[in-house]
Order: sequence, then structure tokens, then C-alpha cells
Amino acid sequence: MNRSIVSTLRAAACGCLLAGLFGTVAMAAEPVWINLAIPDFGASVSLPAAAIQPDKNTEYKVVFNLIGEGPNEKINPSLERVARAVNIFASAGVPLSHLHFVAVIHGPATQSVLDNDHYKEKFNVDNLNVKLIAELKSAGVKVRDHLSQRFFSDSALDQAGTAHEVLAFIKDCSVREND
Repeated sequence: MNRSIVSTLRAAACGCLLAGLFGTVAMAAEPVWINLAIPDFGASVSLPAAAIQPDKNTEYKVVFNLIGEGPNEKINPSLERVARAVNIFASAGVPLSHLHFVAVIHGPATQSVLDNDHYKEKFNVDNLNVKLIAELKSAGVKVRDHLSQRFFSDSALDQAGTAHEVLAFIKDCSVREND
């Protein structure tokens, strides 16, 4: 093999090796997932250097429309996204008292709010959403059925079970005059 070709190949190999070594050092560290407000759900990565940051003094009013369902043996991904939103704002230093979040649940997602006994009876697994909903409520998120009036459409009830099953779990989420 020609001496110049061998030298070129060695130089290229050394360059790749050095780029690999120094590239690894120069790369950002693995993201750190945190759960500041919702301890067991909705982990987020704090991005303090991001160009756009939430204003810590602003009152945020957000309504999440939850209609999707997930596998019965897992957390409802729509509820998980609400938890992630709360954690993102908390990681940016926004006080929970400035977050006025409402998760409105209807359609196929209605089954997510069944109490554990009725959920287990219907699906033969525990309702993992019960703990998530409790943590959301502890962070100040209001969890409501559609229209915030405890009215369920026939199709939602067909998918979730009887009105008794659904209302057994969300009775303490009913709209109060001071809400």
C-alpha cells in the first residue's frame, strides 16, 4: 500500500478517535428528569437556558380536553400530559398558586375516573389513574367531567360504565360556587 495512503488513513483514524473522545466530553450531559409538583407522574426536564421561559408572575389558566384512553393496565396518557405540564411550569419556578388548570374528561377517557373497585370489576386490573388524579388535585388541578356539570353523554357512559360508577370517584370534584 502506498505510504501516503497509509498516512492518510492513520490521520483519519486518529481524527475519528479524537472526535469521538472529545465529542463525548463536549456533548451535553444526559437530561435529568424531575417531578417537582406531581411526584410520581409527568416527569419533565428543566430547561433554564431556554429562550422562552414562563413568567413567574403570570396567572396561567389552561383547560385540558381529555378524550383519549390508554391501555387499561396503564396510566391514561392524556392525564400524564397534564401532570407533565404542571411539572414543566413548576420547574420554571412558577408557583402552583398561579396555575389554574382544569382537566375536562369525556368520551373514552371517562373510564379513567372510575374508582378502583369499579374499574377492577370492569377491566380486571387496578386503576392506576386514581393515584395520578389524587396528585393532580393536590397540586391544585381541577379534574372535571365534560361541561363541569357531571353530565355524561350516553356514549361516554356506555364506555365507562354506569353513572354511579363514574360519580363515585369524582364526587369530590363537583363544581362549587366559589370555584
